[in-house]
Amino acid sequence: MDGAYSMTGNYADIPTLSKLAAQYDAIVYVDDAHGWGVVGERPDANLPYGYKGNGVVRHFDWNYDNVLYLGGLSKAYSSLAAFISCSPNLKSFFKAYATPYDLSGPCPTASLQSLIAALAVNESRGDSLRKKLYKLTDRTIKGLRDLGFYIDNDTNFPIVSVWIGDTEHLVKASQILWDNGILITLAPYPMVRRGDETLRITVTASNEEDEVDNLISAFSQIRDYLNKQKAPLTPLAAKAGG
Repeated sequence: MDGAYSMTGNYADIPTLSKLAAQYDAIVYVDDAHGWGVVGERPDANLPYGYKGNGVVRHFDWNYDNVLYLGGLSKAYSSLAAFISCSPNLKSFFKAYATPYDLSGPCPTASLQSLIAALAVNESRGDSLRKKLYKLTDRTIKGLRDLGFYIDNDTNFPIVSVWIGDTEHLVKASQILWDNGILITLAPYPMVRRGDETLRITVTASNEEDEVDNLISAFSQIRDYLNKQKAPLTPLAAKAGG
């Protein structure tokens, strides 16, 4: 499962799932490609993501018993690499039976060097960047919700999916964003179920408040377009209208 879900940013309940795994002699496989580098240990009011960016398991102050943990480095660290944290027995098993391990080549040297540089940034000022990122994401989500849009995000993780609910309207909304100098990811049907189409925004620590304000302004234009089309802004309104 995703440690931080790639479409909403919500976190998996690691403690509960790990306890269930222990009860049934199973293993929880946590793919934390999005969470690693953003969420970390000891979350508090000053930094709700937590500190150090060392992943969702540490975010819950949990252990790695019954957990197979994958940390991706292509998101927060922009490097073509990843790692697995597991028990010695599992490590031996994977080395013997994991075909991709046997047949794939090493990570490019440039990716490893960029990772070393990124880890140095994380060590020196990672938490300050995460604080900025949290504030920008909070500003984004509040601004979009104030416009009436539905966003399934309970954590203020910097993946913000705005429900549109129709592929035709989704394409038009993306064009409005493009005309305002904004490029984001679309989730149209059949990538998602009909009625679940969303605009997926990724906030980064390189963004600034004026860019967030420009995004919200562009979404006000999207709201005006949807209102003219008599299209709902939330799934609940869509069900009521249907």
